[in-house]
Amino acid sequence: MTGRRTIGIDNPTDEIKQTYQQSVAVGTGSGQMNEMFHVNGTIAGGANDYDVRGGIVDALGQTVTMVEVCLIALKNNGVANMIIGNDAAAFVAFFGAAAHTVTVAPGGFFMIWNLNDPAWVPVAGTGDVLQVAGTNGDTFHLIIGGRQA
Repeated sequence: MTGRRTIGIDNPTDEIKQTYQQSVAVGTGSGQMNEMFHVNGTIAGGANDYDVRGGIVDALGQTVTMVEVCLIALKNNGVANMIIGNDAAAFVAFFGAAAHTVTVAPGGFFMIWNLNDPAWVPVAGTGDVLQVAGTNGDTFHLIIGGRQA
């Protein structure tokens, strides 16, 4: 990103070039994760629900059951806003309340993570669904990372 501003007769420039990288060990403690789910999804019926306590299946056909969630990332590849959160059995995590949401603009990317122990704890049956809502047919890439135990 480059910013420019005119000040008197000078045209100073300020460039920001930053890359962030985080290594995560495999395990169930602080700074670790041992479960990962990702999907290249398409919005159907207005919203897609992901039950992080046992209702999602990974690319190898294995059921993913997270007792702690450490990472949520969404890339909106669609042409309309997408909304994360606000399901009847919403996984509250960092949202603060079940009805709270985050809006990701078209072409936008949202990511948040918590490598503390414990991380965000979903409640089986009543508070374990991460919802991605938007316009039918819009596509996205969702990544959820966490711990099994």
